[in-house]
Formats: sequence, structure tokens, C-alpha cells
Amino acid sequence: GRISALIELGAGFHPDLTGKDNIYLSAALLGMTRQEIESRFEAIVEFSELERFLDTPVKRYSSGMYARLGFAVAAHVDPDILLTDEVLAVGDVAFQSKCYRRMAELREKGTTIIFVTHALPTMRRLCDRAILLYRGQIHADGEPAKVIEEYLGSDKYASNLTSRLKTSAADDGRQKENGDGPFRIEDLELFDRNGDLTNDCKTGEPLTIRVSYLAQKMVKDFSITVKVRGIDGTLYDGFNSAWDGFKQPPVLGKGSVDVTIDSLCLLDGKYLISVLISDGDGLTVYDWHSR
Repeated sequence: GRISALIELGAGFHPDLTGKDNIYLSAALLGMTRQEIESRFEAIVEFSELERFLDTPVKRYSSGMYARLGFAVAAHVDPDILLTDEVLAVGDVAFQSKCYRRMAELREKGTTIIFVTHALPTMRRLCDRAILLYRGQIHADGEPAKVIEEYLGSDKYASNLTSRLKTSAADDGRQKENGDGPFRIEDLELFDRNGDLTNDCKTGEPLTIRVSYLAQKMVKDFSITVKVRGIDGTLYDGFNSAWDGFKQPPVLGKGSVDVTIDSLCLLDGKYLISVLISDGDGLTVYDWHSR
């Protein structure tokens, strides 16, 4: 049967050709005959919502327009097997919904869809079977809800996520102390609106993040960065004391700093909170912690 891949949207587009010409070019590269392209041309154009720009060279398209046209072509190949790799975040919310509906239509027609992703809500929405791969080996295979539970519940995968979080938080050319320097994080606690310790945060309610630290020598200037991420690494909220104009006083010994999010705007799910302490200029990272 025919295999199509949604791996890099717009692969095969020629920048000097118009949108119309690139529909024919891209579709041909994906295995469609000229007769098939002509029979589906209007559907591709309607789906892309780029009717007014078909005679414009795609080198003048925005990245969003480019991706829209690429998805529209690839989604109308009608393959027996469709390989996808993190390509559904295309355009605005309305267009993304259209992409999801098209994927659902293909599945209902009997197309086998292999969807490679770290976006767990999307996987739960699209798939009826999930496979968890870890270091090249299959570690779980079954219903998406059960595989997601395995992924989130195992310390083995959590440590891998934490390592990724640490890299994204600190691996940007700055020096790192890794917790062995003069200033380290001792604990990270969450408090609800009533001031009670919690691990469950409610949407729309305040959340206080308490960072307990130990300064083994006088630290005259430091900053705190807090990031809230999904388990796929997507950043949803963040705070940096230096950038937001909160200068910290000199510290020595044990102490704590509270960071309060007035209204937590997150959907139901599991999230990672990472805290990073650096010097006032942000050039040297003293320590970081995630939970």
C-alpha cells in the first residue's frame, strides 16, 4: 500500500515556485498521480485556506502559511500508512482543530497512523494504542491511558524528564555549580490558597512555591528562576526575580523565598516545576531543583 509521511511539512517545496505549483510538486513527490492531484486540488486549497495566495511564490509565505500548505497536501494523499512526527501544532487554534479532524477522518477510513510524539494529551486524543520506547527498547505496549500511566508513574522515566528539564533550564553556556557550591537549594514545597502543603494544584487558584536554601557563605546578590512545564517539556509559566525587578537582599545560612502565582492557568494534568538559583547577573548557576 501507499505510505505517506508528515515529518517535515513543506519538504520538497521550491521557494521560487507559486503555492499552486508547489501543490503539484509536493503531491507528486508524495506519490500521487497527476490525475489524483487534479481531483483533490480544490480540497487541498480549501483546507489550506490560502486561496488568495496560490499565485504567490512560497518564499514570500510566512512560516505558518508554509506549514499550512504542507499539511494540506500531505493530509490529502490518502495513504494506507501515515507516519507523523510532532507536526500537528500548525497555525492557529481553529486550523489545528481542522488538522485533528482530518487525522480522525483518515483513521475512520482505515488508514494506519503511526504518531511519534511527547505530547501525551494529543496521543490520548488520537490513538487507540501506544508504545513506550526507552533507549531503543519497547517498555510498554497497550491502551494509551495505561501506557501514559506507566510513563508518568515510573521514576526511571521521571529522572530522564528531570535531566531534560535541567538541561533546558541551565545548559545555555552559563557556569554551573550543580549544588556543590556556596549556595544550594535544600527543599521545594508547594502551598495552596489556605497555606497548606499540597501536590495537587487547582486551576484558577493561587499557588505558592517555597524555595528553602542554604548559603554556606555570604551571597550578596542572587536571582531565582521558576519554570512550570508540561511533562513533554513545554513551558507554560515562568518567573525570574531579576527580570521582574525583585532584588534579593544578602543572605547567609538557611532561609527561604516564596514565589506566588496569583492564578494558576493550567489544564488538568501533571506538570514539572523547576527552580534555579543563580548570581544576580544570571551568569553562574548555583543550584537547581525540580519536582
